[in-house]
Amino acid sequence: MSGQVAFMQQLVAAFPELQDLYEAEVENNGEVLAHVIFGIGGGITDEVVSAYIEDSPEGLDWRRFLAFLDKHVGQGDKEVNVVIGTSFLWRLPWPTEPGYGLVDELPPRLHEMWSRIRPSG
Repeated sequence: MSGQVAFMQQLVAAFPELQDLYEAEVENNGEVLAHVIFGIGGGITDEVVSAYIEDSPEGLDWRRFLAFLDKHVGQGDKEVNVVIGTSFLWRLPWPTEPGYGLVDELPPRLHEMWSRIRPSG
């Protein structure tokens, strides 16, 4: 099993509210494509940004989600880091877009990676 597949399975186990999105993408693609699941419109990245904007106790716990990603960045799996960097951090809102404040909430390892990927914000 690839690092990306294991990561996605752990993510869905930790955040069951993402299970339907995950299963739909796996069914559509016939395999786990982490970049697609994170990055396509309505994907996980958009769900996290929406949860941040809404900040509802009933919604996705975006703080715990960021901590989950931060932990995985620290584990050093290059495949997983590429998914987190390109399909999550790169796709976060830009300074003029709603939800950009999420960038200020990034835990240390995620923030360091984000700063390398998008040094201009």
